[in-house]
Amino acid sequence: MKKLILFGLLAVFIAITFGFWMPAFIATDMATDYPCVIGRLLALVGFILILFQVVLSSRIKWIERGLGQEKLLGAHKTAGVVGFAFMLSHPSCMLPPTCSLRTT
Repeated sequence: MKKLILFGLLAVFIAITFGFWMPAFIATDMATDYPCVIGRLLALVGFILILFQVVLSSRIKWIERGLGQEKLLGAHKTAGVVGFAFMLSHPSCMLPPTCSLRTT
């Protein structure tokens, strides 16, 4: 039960991020802007996953009691690898030919 709550909370945070950035994705007027928006989303989701690692490794008693330290550290490692991969792939989407620096 606690595992569902913990990963449900992570899914809610990621869904909120997508919800706030979806209007920017829909409002792009050129196909060259899509990689830029995707790069921004990758950075935000990667940042959320890296911040969620603090919760997974903080040894909070009520979370650790329900899941066990071994499962929490496994999820901690997976979230870290995925978040780091998202943050590393973010600059490749934001290359100068694909992202314009328009402020409008």
